[in-house]
Amino acid sequence: MVYCPEMLAELSLKLREKFGFSENRIHAVLYDYRQFSERVKIIGQLKVVSADPDDDKFIECALVGNASVIVSSDKHLTDLKTYQSIVIVRPDQFLAMFGS
Repeated sequence: MVYCPEMLAELSLKLREKFGFSENRIHAVLYDYRQFSERVKIIGQLKVVSADPDDDKFIECALVGNASVIVSSDKHLTDLKTYQSIVIVRPDQFLAMFGS
């Protein structure tokens, strides 16, 4: 797994606003995420997701980190299906890749 600070900022916002996580719980999630992921640096120049340019950071992070899969529920990303050699799947599709 790879991440960039821009991704963690969005994750923090979503956990707070959409799911009502407390600040302590958000910090715990981010701590765990950092422990099991590699940090990469993006420059924010990639322009792929015209419907939601804020989603470009996820593709750029995957490219920089040499990831082969992006797991997301974001329709703007999943509608792409692939970008270069990166496959973009929903969480249920990702889990199905490993069998039942």
